[in-house]
Amino acid sequence: TQMISYDISHNIDLAFDVLDKSDSVSQEEIGRLEWIYFSALTSSHRQPKVLYQQLSCDPSLFALVVSFVYKSEDEQEVASDVDEATAALAMRCYELLQRWHWVPGVTDGVLDSEQLRDWIEKAREECQKKGIRKTSDSIIGEVLARTPKDSGGFWPSKDVADIIEQLASEEVELGISIGIYNKRGVFGKAIDEGGIQEKTLAETYEDHSEAFVDTHPRTTAMLKKVARGYRSDAHREDLRAE
Repeated sequence: TQMISYDISHNIDLAFDVLDKSDSVSQEEIGRLEWIYFSALTSSHRQPKVLYQQLSCDPSLFALVVSFVYKSEDEQEVASDVDEATAALAMRCYELLQRWHWVPGVTDGVLDSEQLRDWIEKAREECQKKGIRKTSDSIIGEVLARTPKDSGGFWPSKDVADIIEQLASEEVELGISIGIYNKRGVFGKAIDEGGIQEKTLAETYEDHSEAFVDTHPRTTAMLKKVARGYRSDAHREDLRAE
């Protein structure tokens, strides 16, 4: 069974390699095919890159995907049965959002803040129409958490901090905090190491917060909260090691 799965995945990879080099197949069509074969592509060397790019360029597509996963905030909480097809669609859209790490406005590690700001504005407008504004703000926060550092190695950059202050959204800031923790990914440590890594991270975000103390109060408070979270994690790891 594993060999068959590998063969299928390999053949799909080969097919998309041909599509990528073809001048007769549009990016829209490739994106549609990536959606059809999404599950196979996520476990292959060729990720659904066109689909990710489309999400980063099309705020209305982002809003549509989010709406398939999350219930409208205006709807009453009524228990109801969900058919299998609807549940499968919601699960696939959720996985798409979880795996989508492309930041709108970022090309080769360089951020175009106006492009990012425009995408956020339009995405929030579309999500507001669908009654999922607060939910989408949290996801947008996770997107902002993946923006690149500034030239001095500090995060966020001033442009992103400006966006955070302008949005003034607790949901966005919560999403950023979640995104920061998720960015750490899988990590290892010695059995008696304790919370050294977490203390270093706490100090890093405390240092970053100092850059915004006089100009960006919401950004400062958010970074300090992240630092406190890592301090708490460090204490727990110290106790565990002891």
